[in-house]
Amino acid sequence: MKLRSSDHCGAAASDKLPVHKRPAIGGVCAQCGSLGFKCITAPAEAASPQEVWVATQAARLLATPVDSTFELADLQSGLKELVDRTYDGSVVAASLSSGLARASVHSWVAGARPGLPWLLQLCMHAGADPVALLGGSFVALPDQALSGRQYEVLPRDYKFAATDDATIRQRLTEASQAAEPPSIREFARECGIHVDTPRQRFPAEVTLLAAARKSYVERLNEERYQAAVQAYRAAAKALAAEGMTIHIKRVQERSGLVAFSQHRSRVRALRTVMAEFRPKEEEEAGQGATRRKGSVSALAPNPC
Repeated sequence: MKLRSSDHCGAAASDKLPVHKRPAIGGVCAQCGSLGFKCITAPAEAASPQEVWVATQAARLLATPVDSTFELADLQSGLKELVDRTYDGSVVAASLSSGLARASVHSWVAGARPGLPWLLQLCMHAGADPVALLGGSFVALPDQALSGRQYEVLPRDYKFAATDDATIRQRLTEASQAAEPPSIREFARECGIHVDTPRQRFPAEVTLLAAARKSYVERLNEERYQAAVQAYRAAAKALAAEGMTIHIKRVQERSGLVAFSQHRSRVRALRTVMAEFRPKEEEEAGQGATRRKGSVSALAPNPC
């Protein structure tokens, strides 16, 4: 069965504790405080054969004697033997066949230190014993049921680069016609390429995408501005109906929209609404002062 991470919580968002009140106690959910993680009601998931294999090999590595040491030179020797016997001496074939980056095995043979997930990924595809490999020799595992299969022990959170010109040009065109066009930087990150690559190779398509993005952002900002104006205006009218002074803090509190500096649309909307209501307040205040002055003059004794 799969083990869940201690960060996993099944409680609703409203039941989770504030960050400063979350406990750090074993057997207690750190997000909602549930004892024994009873907040998780979903049934446990069965582990796949690949996951069981990875767990078994990791356990074998952890069970090695404390005085055992693995030298980098021994690993290099073991990798060279593995490549020679399984992939006909081709480090590129070893990398690509096991689902690794093209230069991974080459860099390991040259002296780079591999991460454990990717080393296990190579061993699974080659059917090799990872403990023996770290010791400097290639030993085939008794069970070869999973050998020759690609399995990402640590799944990637990125996409392979779309390096051919036709693919990038097509994706640029599609992005410029999308309902929410991305920025050039977002597009490059999504494709897994450098941010300057589209600008250098496809200046015309990039110009169209930049124009579409600008128009989209302007339209979005205008929609946010109009929505904020309506909210602030309704709040100001409510304050005026209650006879309260209309100022920035009260308008924001009543509307529930805080105009931070990064919310330019809200800042602009708040200025617009305050400009509408402040002159009315000042005029009413001036009229009130005039009436009070007249009343005082009427009550004052005549010096003559």
